[in-house]
Amino acid sequence: MKKAKAKRKQRIKENVAKAFVYTVINPILEGIKSELSWLQQKKYFWQFQSRSFEYIFPIVAHVGIRYFDHLELFQSYYPEISSLMRSHDEKIEELSSLLSNAYDEIIKLDDYKSKFEEARKNWEAKGKDFNNIWGAYQSSYGLNIIAEFSLNNRQELDPTLYRTAPFWNEYRNEFLQVRQNEKIKAYIDKMDIKTDEIIKIVENLCLELKTLRNEYAAKYDIPPIPLNDLR
Repeated sequence: MKKAKAKRKQRIKENVAKAFVYTVINPILEGIKSELSWLQQKKYFWQFQSRSFEYIFPIVAHVGIRYFDHLELFQSYYPEISSLMRSHDEKIEELSSLLSNAYDEIIKLDDYKSKFEEARKNWEAKGKDFNNIWGAYQSSYGLNIIAEFSLNNRQELDPTLYRTAPFWNEYRNEFLQVRQNEKIKAYIDKMDIKTDEIIKIVENLCLELKTLRNEYAAKYDIPPIPLNDLR
């Protein structure tokens, strides 16, 4: 088995190795390192409308579209790394499904809807505008946005970045209590387990890609970062 693996590596020429480093390995490493930081902090930035993550992507999304063939070739040479990539994408999809299901449960909770309505009334009683604090969304999506924030465990928001920040910051402690709901907490526990699984995969993938890049550097004199980027 090891001999077969070594034989595959020997077939790679310098230009192909260089293409792998700069169009496949480096972009993926950059992407999953950023992803790893968010996952370790349990910051998902999951979005209710797209039912997907804002900053966490399948592996192929880190590679420029013109280099998809490079990625396909890379995966054919390194099936073990390719398997890690597939596992990553599958686990990300599973995590997204957990968040989606938890979100659907939150917006069905009568207690949560009552808290939102009470916050709205208190806000308007203070003479504050409720209809124009939702950015690109209409106020009818307010509950959806607040449920998304609650699920993502958002803390205090910067008012210069989020128009919803003043409303969220004032009532977030009440909204975040939904995370202690029995059904929602069960989902969050599963999300934590799934997140830990993804973190291990990402760490292994980083190690494999860096090791391979170092092998290319030693064998073909290919620096990890193009020299023209160091000027």
